[in-house]
Amino acid sequence: MERALVLEDDANMRLLLIDVLQSLDYDVKSASSALEAIQVGKDAQFELMVTDIRMAGPLDGLGVLKLLKEANPRMASIVITGFADQLAPPRALEIKVDDYLLKPFDVADVVHSVERVRQSLQQRSWFRQVIRKLWGQDLPEALLKKLQAKREECLKSLYIAVRSGFLYLETALACWDVWEELDTQYMRVSCTPASPAESISQLLDRYEAWGKRLAQYSQGETLAMPAPRTPERISRADFRDLIERIKAGKISSEELSVAVILRRLPAEGLRASRERQALHEKIWGSALT
Repeated sequence: MERALVLEDDANMRLLLIDVLQSLDYDVKSASSALEAIQVGKDAQFELMVTDIRMAGPLDGLGVLKLLKEANPRMASIVITGFADQLAPPRALEIKVDDYLLKPFDVADVVHSVERVRQSLQQRSWFRQVIRKLWGQDLPEALLKKLQAKREECLKSLYIAVRSGFLYLETALACWDVWEELDTQYMRVSCTPASPAESISQLLDRYEAWGKRLAQYSQGETLAMPAPRTPERISRADFRDLIERIKAGKISSEELSVAVILRRLPAEGLRASRERQALHEKIWGSALT
């Protein structure tokens, strides 16, 4: 049985989270303070931690999570908050949390969040296969893994930045425009046999720079303006719908990994596979006619 740790100083909310996790077959331990959570976390290995951010004392929930993830990097995490703390989203990106829930939420929101996080590893493997089929990747395995890891890290950051609610729509659109450029370059590099190491290194550097800018934008202090809309760029309406689906938890970060290629894939390519059609409709909200 998988084990979960709940850190929440509100007794009613803590009991709710425990009940939800137990209903999902987790063996649950709980803590009402940062120090208690650190002690419990040191005594056992957990597959999942659910923590409120705001805590009394010098260490908040993100601080506890960072400490415990240093000892257990594979532990998944969901953070919850009801306060507009501008520093929380970039810290959450740095710690690489798996989901971000804003209060108020209901039981269904928690259940869906836990299920998304739980299925993340399995989904990631499946979507890597989907991408290989769509893009025909032909990179050596070691290089492919390095690119995949960096790309997935950036996607998770974008996902959490949107879920945290601190990324302005226009700024998010500007980030997405650059992301589509990165995905195009990723496709070109991954589909080219014997791609030069320099090209791969440059792409990794671009991912790194993109992630750092996103962290700055998520603080709400820096704004970015998207380029003028052209036919090849996503429309504001379509992008707004995508953002709302992410905020509503209807799309996982793994599903987001195929968003660009599905948007750009010709209709005949989409119609060639029911799987592709279903993903396109789920992500972009429109069925093929």
